[in-house]
Amino acid sequence: MQYMPAFALFDVRDWVIVVTGAAVDIANPLAAILAQTGAHVYVCQPFLSDNDVPGDLEYPGQTFINMDESNKLSIANAARTIATRENHVNLLINVNSEGTSIGRRTSWDSFFNKQQPHFLDSASQQTHEVEDWDRVFGTNISSSYFIASAFAPLLRSGVETNGRGCVVNISRPGKTPSGTIGGYTLPPTLGTSLGRPSVSDPFLHNTLKSPYILDQTPIRR
Repeated sequence: MQYMPAFALFDVRDWVIVVTGAAVDIANPLAAILAQTGAHVYVCQPFLSDNDVPGDLEYPGQTFINMDESNKLSIANAARTIATRENHVNLLINVNSEGTSIGRRTSWDSFFNKQQPHFLDSASQQTHEVEDWDRVFGTNISSSYFIASAFAPLLRSGVETNGRGCVVNISRPGKTPSGTIGGYTLPPTLGTSLGRPSVSDPFLHNTLKSPYILDQTPIRR
């Protein structure tokens, strides 16, 4: 039996990809893999200062940008920086690092029994919803929402340009032990999940939760 080469199954050559998040043990090897396959990768993660950001020549195919995933202004600045260089983004991958609980709701029932959110809800209502997740589960998943929102115009442009404008979020709920991409080993479902086209809506928010279970929900247009 003959198998197709990996690049034929999931070809990211000439894609514009943004990898965000402070979990460098996962984000940096993942960015390196994508750059080696022919994509141009923007790596957005926090540095002590702009002087510490690696130059473009240090990592071929990768451009590093100083961004604090917990700071909305920093996220917006990173999105603007990329928008000055690119007219679209094909793929946004956010590696959501461990968060600490900032206080719980009065009861779990009040969280689970409330009306379910919808992607057509107002932006302010969606903001409250994702921040509720942070308070209940001790994550910083809200940063994924704000990052996806900031890059939404570039992602939408990717859909309109060549049908590719996808968000993948890799998160660690609470204090779940982190996995690594040691030896450039990707999560088992990542390649197949990204390579599988959506028949309903090409503009999706794909959440890869521990242990790498794919959940696809449309994000607000």
